[in-house]
Amino acid sequence: MRSPDNYLSDEELLHILIRKDEGAVKVLYHKYSSILNGIISMVLTSQEARLDVLEKVILKIAHEIDHYDKSYGSLFIWMLNIAHKCAIEEYKSGSLIAQNYSTDTLFKDQLLSILNPDQFKIFESIYLKGYTIEETSGAMLLPAGEVKKIF
Repeated sequence: MRSPDNYLSDEELLHILIRKDEGAVKVLYHKYSSILNGIISMVLTSQEARLDVLEKVILKIAHEIDHYDKSYGSLFIWMLNIAHKCAIEEYKSGSLIAQNYSTDTLFKDQLLSILNPDQFKIFESIYLKGYTIEETSGAMLLPAGEVKKIF
């Protein structure tokens, strides 16, 4: 059963995080921990490292929410980028990279429920296949600025 926290819109979540409402971090965790952990799991193999990074990501999102700029993309994409960057930083510090970059069906379903098909193709190209923004824009026949805006 889904938690009632999952029914908050991203706009509502953004507002309670900005206001530093009591329980805002808990709401963030309940709504997005699964999908953020999926992003982290694409980079790190160690369960302990993944959980540590997930905790850091949730706290970083909450503490840096004032730096979120809607003009650069959705709150969800901003959070995905933070999770991916934190996982890469942890990897560079000594954790092992994931052996298999393919995602499980549940994770793909979660992403597809949030991203439109074009956003998913860009996500897949950059995060799963490791292409650069320029390579992705060329393959999708989109300007690099548009790819950056989406991600």
